[in-house]
Amino acid sequence: MKRKVALILMLTVALFLVISAAAYAETKTIVLRIGDPNMTVNGMTQEIDPARGTKPVIINGRTLLPIRALVENMGATIAWNGDTREVTITTATKTIIMTIDYNQARVKDMNSATADWVVKTLDVPPTIINSRTMMPVRFITEELGAQVAWEAATQTVTITFTGGAIDPMSWTGTWDAGDNGMFIFNQSGNNVATVQDNDMYGRITGTVSGNVLTGKWFIDVGNQGDIVLRMSDDGKTFVGDWKYNYPGYEIDPEDENQGWWKNYIMGQRN
Repeated sequence: MKRKVALILMLTVALFLVISAAAYAETKTIVLRIGDPNMTVNGMTQEIDPARGTKPVIINGRTLLPIRALVENMGATIAWNGDTREVTITTATKTIIMTIDYNQARVKDMNSATADWVVKTLDVPPTIINSRTMMPVRFITEELGAQVAWEAATQTVTITFTGGAIDPMSWTGTWDAGDNGMFIFNQSGNNVATVQDNDMYGRITGTVSGNVLTGKWFIDVGNQGDIVLRMSDDGKTFVGDWKYNYPGYEIDPEDENQGWWKNYIMGQRN
């Protein structure tokens, strides 16, 4: 009888783990079409380039588009360096660096044996069209682990991606932010929260996408706002921005950077 109960328990746990893994590893299907400013993510319509209406184009047989919304749906983050004209796409396990009008990309895969930079040649380089940075869809999404299909008759690109393939970086632990106090985070999946209040920022909550934690800080109704923390590739340090956003604080909608203290918070793991 004991053996039968134990077997049932083991099967129940195994089934739970399978179901949990399947739920976490959700498959996303992203569909976009040449000349259409919208894409669908699992059937839900989203703008490719929010509020700007930019449409995918074909250059030398390759589809290019502003890539931010697409890669963020795949769990990656993206950063732009205007000085070097470089775009950096980051996940917990991979970094891709591409330069405008340059047909080579640098790729670092942390799961490889060496984790060295690998140079890969692009069929079409990133380019700027009408002030928007246009990136090659197939190269980037396949590097992030997706399958890409092209239907010539409808000029449609279908990207299939298993969401659980990109694990968020772990923020769990104690971070020393110097004069800004100690950050003690606990992470469950993509959700992060402070275990105890921080002296400077009170309670912090947010979600992780790739190596970026985006969330809120709250001490009281007069001391609260937004926070964005970016972890280094090695997971040992972070740098972040913060701003006030308390009731009555007026933000100029034309200035998205108003009120932000950029690169103000820095920390390292204890």
